[in-house]
Amino acid sequence: MDIKELLDGEGTRQVIQELFPQLGEASEIGGDPLCHKDNVVDMYPFPRIPYSFSNIPFIQQAETGSCRYLLIGCNRKQASRDILSLNGLFRTARDCCTVFPRLQIEETQIHFSTKDCAGVPGGFTFLQCAPFTPTLRACEYPVILHYAAEYAWGDLFYRQDGSIGRADLYCRLKRTTFQMLCLSSSTGGTNVNPQLYIKCITAVSSYKSAKRKILYQA
Repeated sequence: MDIKELLDGEGTRQVIQELFPQLGEASEIGGDPLCHKDNVVDMYPFPRIPYSFSNIPFIQQAETGSCRYLLIGCNRKQASRDILSLNGLFRTARDCCTVFPRLQIEETQIHFSTKDCAGVPGGFTFLQCAPFTPTLRACEYPVILHYAAEYAWGDLFYRQDGSIGRADLYCRLKRTTFQMLCLSSSTGGTNVNPQLYIKCITAVSSYKSAKRKILYQA
């Protein structure tokens, strides 16, 4: 179902507020939490970003004023594809570092709702936008996908051409948190499908001091 159809349907507000209880709080900040028109204009210079920002629902943070854009409809499908594509990197990480957990994200494990994310590292999955710098230059990464799944969470940074240029990935095994920095092997551009490669893997264990240990570095 298209995102506009979902937002225009009867009972839409009730459905979204059941999935995202925090929307009730957001409505007190001002504006309609189911539509943030400012960022529709902001994203026009980036037509190749693979998400629709037309009438996209959001949660506005009272402390900072920043918005977390919620993923439903076609946006959720796109996010799921990109998150599941990380499984190849997790398999590669095992070849680079044998102590890295055997990790496989399933689509049913991705947390898209605030309703079920209590106690989950990383919370829930949403989009953030930073289309321009304070000097009004186009940002290198205008859109960030923050994802949260069972035992795994992180951020995917989308470049102006819509490709993923960077990924900060985290996962937990018992009391050890692993961090993996992945970068694109390409500078992007037209007709380019860049591949992410693992730049560094680190680990922090709460068994001892919280010192970061480098397990792999390219």
